[in-house]
Amino acid sequence: MATGVIKHLPDPPLIYHPMTEPPSVPGKWRPFVALVVSSVLLTVLGLPSGLVILVRAWGGRGLSRLEIGVLVASLVVTLIIADVLTRAVTRPISALDYRPHHISQLDRSAIVPPDA
Repeated sequence: MATGVIKHLPDPPLIYHPMTEPPSVPGKWRPFVALVVSSVLLTVLGLPSGLVILVRAWGGRGLSRLEIGVLVASLVVTLIIADVLTRAVTRPISALDYRPHHISQLDRSAIVPPDA
């Protein structure tokens, strides 16, 4: 037995036979990541802001310009955070999304580890 000699066999072809083809799965609607992230962040912002507005309205005292400015600024910051989080989540998913499609088209060059 020779030591240090490794034989490499060729890769088997990726061909499906009619009896062994994978079953097709019907598509399913899923919300966009941006919709989910924005909804969660706006809810987190809206609950305390809504309570402040509600308490002021019931107390008979309106909101001052400073309070309105703080509420508007917090809304803008929340939307910016939602955009940043959406991009941070969807970019890696999009980078990995093309690989299964290309692999299913028998493109063996798509079988690579994902970028860090």
